[in-house]
Amino acid sequence: MDETGRKTKLRIALVGFALFLVFVIGLFWYATSPEITVGLTLSFVSGLSMIFLPCTLPLAFVIVPLTLGKEPKKGFLMALSFAIGLTITLSFYGIFIAALGKTFGLKADVEVWAVLIGGIAAFTLGLSEIGLLNFKLPAYSGKFPDFIQRRQDYVKTFLLGLFLGNAGVGCPNPAFYLLLGYIATTADLFNGWILGFVHGLGRSVPLIFLAILGTLGINALSGVIKHKEKVERAMGWALIIIGAYLLTFGIFGHDWFVSSGIHSGWESFVYSIGGERFGETILQHEHKLVDVPNFINYGNLFFLGLLALTFIVAFALKRPKKRTIVTLLLIYALLFLLIGYTTGWTFKTSPSIHIEFRGETGSQAHIETLYHEEREIKEGLVVNLNLTPFPARVEFPAKLDFLVNKKPGNVPIKDLEIDHGKLMHVIAVRSDLEEFFHIHPEREGESSLFSILHIFRKPGLYKVWSEVKQGGVVHAFGHPEFMVEGEGEKFKKEIFFGTSQVVGNYTVVLHKDALYKGFGSNLHFEIHDNVGREVELEPYLESDMHLTIIKDDWNQFIHTHPQEHADGHTKFLWQLIAPALANGGHVTAEPEHGVSFNVIFPEAGLYRAFAQFRPKGINLPPDEALLTSFWLEVKQEAPFSISSWWINLIWSLIAILILSWAVKRYITVK
Repeated sequence: MDETGRKTKLRIALVGFALFLVFVIGLFWYATSPEITVGLTLSFVSGLSMIFLPCTLPLAFVIVPLTLGKEPKKGFLMALSFAIGLTITLSFYGIFIAALGKTFGLKADVEVWAVLIGGIAAFTLGLSEIGLLNFKLPAYSGKFPDFIQRRQDYVKTFLLGLFLGNAGVGCPNPAFYLLLGYIATTADLFNGWILGFVHGLGRSVPLIFLAILGTLGINALSGVIKHKEKVERAMGWALIIIGAYLLTFGIFGHDWFVSSGIHSGWESFVYSIGGERFGETILQHEHKLVDVPNFINYGNLFFLGLLALTFIVAFALKRPKKRTIVTLLLIYALLFLLIGYTTGWTFKTSPSIHIEFRGETGSQAHIETLYHEEREIKEGLVVNLNLTPFPARVEFPAKLDFLVNKKPGNVPIKDLEIDHGKLMHVIAVRSDLEEFFHIHPEREGESSLFSILHIFRKPGLYKVWSEVKQGGVVHAFGHPEFMVEGEGEKFKKEIFFGTSQVVGNYTVVLHKDALYKGFGSNLHFEIHDNVGREVELEPYLESDMHLTIIKDDWNQFIHTHPQEHADGHTKFLWQLIAPALANGGHVTAEPEHGVSFNVIFPEAGLYRAFAQFRPKGINLPPDEALLTSFWLEVKQEAPFSISSWWINLIWSLIAILILSWAVKRYITVK
């Protein structure tokens, strides 16, 4: 080989090494990202991961033999033309799915069905791969049309890429189904094209890498061919586990995943292997401390039960090797121990769950919100409140000092982050919820002390909450209550469940359905002027409205901001069923105008919602806003709700009946 040939070979080898790095880094990102956010990155990485599925792996057996023995440059260009054809086909699929969404007006709920279909496909294909079902998804069979075979090398590989881009469209990759659902809901043809195109590039990377190895005389597929049956069985068992996970995820929702133990266990693993800086980067997403609907409490039982039932049937009918049985039992034991340990062996959800998911197009990425009581913190970040004079008196300035520090040792904390325009938010109410204020202490120099003067207008018992943000996590601290002395009534609780309030020259109307513990509730506010015209709002602390909801016994504190109209939230079956159950079988459509909040009330009882907003052009200082409030009654259980025990039993019986029918219909015992 001459000098030019050696240089060409070296360059192509370097390209192959770069593709290998992209492949490894992409898969590592995919495996270590606790949250899946739809976008170009996920589209590309889901394409990378398709190489491991039995309906797309055969593509490697097409391009690698065609490039074996070729000159490195020619082999590389053939692989590249194959990849171009493959990518073009998948980009057209993206356009087609977006067109379907646009034609039929598909909404975000279609992602529920995408996840469920993915779970059914993965589970069914897994059963097929281990021999329990006689079922195959469409895949490359080893033949292609003669008119392609007769073409010259580059045209042939390009046409093969176009043709074989159809292979594996039904492959059960969780991220791929999420991607399809997202494309359908956006109904944007260009968005569908670009996501499909990038997904095709991801699929192409491992194929081009394997083809480059082939041009260098390395057949990386020889080991796969030698152990083809073992590889297929391993893929089958992996698909069964993935399918069971997807089915549970689709039925019980993302909240099940977060609180199941799988989520926290994987987060801890990622944190341990990546170190503090890497862990902090990956593990920033939102968990709010709330209860959840009883329905999802049994997601762990469904997941572990479905796997156990499948394993028992497979062991009894197929009698796999002892090594396979031991491996599967170890995997099952690991899942069992992980879920059991992290959920206190109750197999139900822990108090901390994820209730909000924003895609890359949202106004914020995942932000974690943790609630603490100051008096209970012995270790870690804390905010300590000091009030002077004590007790405070009505109509006299009182100084509120907030020391941000780390326990033990009262170590000053200075690395706070701005959240909604401020380093610290302070909210307080009187015990009857008739007095409310939202203020923002200022930092004193470069210290960790924040101070503000405030004049209390009425006496009584007050409770204060402070919020700070550090490392992408918002911490809310409840401080010990204190008395404000002075003349006047200290408690005057007046409960009125009206849905319309007049604030100056404006009327605020609250639209809501009946509220029930544990169900996602939509609170929608419309604001009109004194002649009935809709009022446009200007940002108040970077949001159209701030909503604080406090329970009358102070046991629950919720400070939230408006949900986006097109935020990419993914709903799951329990989230679709729950509102219907709570409202007599129908879901009330959200109004098109105004400001909406989605709130899950963790306890039944009386709450008061305080809404702050700024009409556009209003003559108020920048940090001030108009305030209105509404009393809310949250009931314990929704009418016509179904016991979680019965729901779990019904789903289990359905799964058993389907599997029994499949066994009787498709399995032949030899």
